[in-house]
Amino acid sequence: MTTNNAAVTASVKSASNDQDQEKVEWNAGVPIPIIASGITVIGAFGAAILMHVLANRREAVARIASAATEFRAAFAEELDILESNQKIQWLDKFLSVAYEAKHKAAISIFSHFVPEVSRVAFKTACEQYHSGHQKHGAGFSYESNFVEYITENPEENMRHIAAQRIRALLAFAKTK
Repeated sequence: MTTNNAAVTASVKSASNDQDQEKVEWNAGVPIPIIASGITVIGAFGAAILMHVLANRREAVARIASAATEFRAAFAEELDILESNQKIQWLDKFLSVAYEAKHKAAISIFSHFVPEVSRVAFKTACEQYHSGHQKHGAGFSYESNFVEYITENPEENMRHIAAQRIRALLAFAKTK
């Protein structure tokens, strides 16, 4: 009888090995370790792409923050003087010199970092700062920048208006 038991045991082991081999073949003929390594490679590639996208986003945010800081710095001195009690003999000349020396370039550079949906408002704020909102004659704008600041209004009122317009420009340079 031991011979029969040994034959049955060998037959069961043989059937068990056949089933294991069938399971491996059932996975489309590809062993499980190869499938797992393929998933690992795809996961690593996906992680690398995600890290690249996040790094680019972080760099873009840093460039915008740097441009906003430089933009605010270009107007800081004039805004401090306008909001202080320091005497300014000719407000239009004071603003015109600062515009040509710093503000014009700062506006030009920073305008590239203003979101597209805000560009029209930014351009309007820039024009209002240097050209004013008043019209001359039959609807023509002033040819010269800062002429509005030498109108009949008292200087203190015009200082306040100039400071207000600079603050309106600087509102576009707020970082989140």
